[in-house]
Amino acid sequence: MPQEGLGAGSSSPRRLRTVGLALIAGVAGGLVAPLLYPSVARNARPVTRKALKAGMAALERGREIAAELGEQAGDLLAEARAEYDEERKPLAAEAATEIVSLRSSGRDGTGS
Repeated sequence: MPQEGLGAGSSSPRRLRTVGLALIAGVAGGLVAPLLYPSVARNARPVTRKALKAGMAALERGREIAAELGEQAGDLLAEARAEYDEERKPLAAEAATEIVSLRSSGRDGTGS
């Protein structure tokens, strides 16, 4: 299926230019890499060690923050639970007295 349009005729020179540029870049990289490799290899270990130390420090700080958040969440949950239990005490006491009064009134359906 032939392409028709504005860019159909200029596709081949553009592609040739791109391939040529890629070849030049590859050759240049191949020639420069042996010159740069010793300095990169020499500096890579200390830089990697510093990056690992920074990561370990960040991890340690993250653990501390997570522990603090967990402690605060636990305290908040305990406070909410105490308030909930306090609110439920009067309701439970009322329910217990109603049951007792129904049983003592003789309306429990046993006929005694």
